[in-house]
Amino acid sequence: RELGEANREVERLNSLAQLGIAVEIAAHDLADFEEMITQGLRRLPAEVQDHRAVNDIRLGVDGLTDQLRFLSPMRLSGEKVQKWISGDEVASFVEQFFAPSFARTGITFDASEEFRAARVFERPSRVFPVFLNLVNNSIYWTATQPPADRRIRLDLVGDLVAVSDTGPGVDAEETEQIFDLFFTRKQRSGRGVGLYLARANLAAGGHLIRYRTEDDEVPLGGATFLIEFRGLETQD
Repeated sequence: RELGEANREVERLNSLAQLGIAVEIAAHDLADFEEMITQGLRRLPAEVQDHRAVNDIRLGVDGLTDQLRFLSPMRLSGEKVQKWISGDEVASFVEQFFAPSFARTGITFDASEEFRAARVFERPSRVFPVFLNLVNNSIYWTATQPPADRRIRLDLVGDLVAVSDTGPGVDAEETEQIFDLFFTRKQRSGRGVGLYLARANLAAGGHLIRYRTEDDEVPLGGATFLIEFRGLETQD
């Protein structure tokens, strides 16, 4: 039985690897196409450069370029060098990447000064995707709440990093399952991959992630994920 389960796990990981390779190839091609479009727009006759249609195309290309730039820390063949990553960098990354989603859903996002001042020495490709996945989940669930009660906060709880929201939270019987591959509570657009990859990414660097318990003091009353970063430096 254990061998059978291990084989199934390998098959699932191979599927994820194939997906990652496909994303890597697509990201490379999209970057090339973006450069081609940009150069083509620059070569257009001067009399059409300020046309509304051309400006709309340029705006769309700029938006695509921004998304590719923000996603670059997640590329499989990205930079493998470790560096100091501050909470302020993470908060700015999240704020800019999800700005359209925050505006559309009316969610208030903020990060405490303690979080912004903290830092960890790690690969960006291990850190940024974790926050991207966690905040993306928070947006989904927080948006189900009344408009006046939609908040997401990055904070510190002792020496733990907290990603907290005002959503409905996770039922006690599901707190262990949420990190399983392909387990999802979402009724739409859920694949059950994000939290699994977040835990795997962190484990590769010796870090831990868990869902809050009843004994934890948390920033907001909804779902809260607590991350224990190895070697985290705080303001104190």
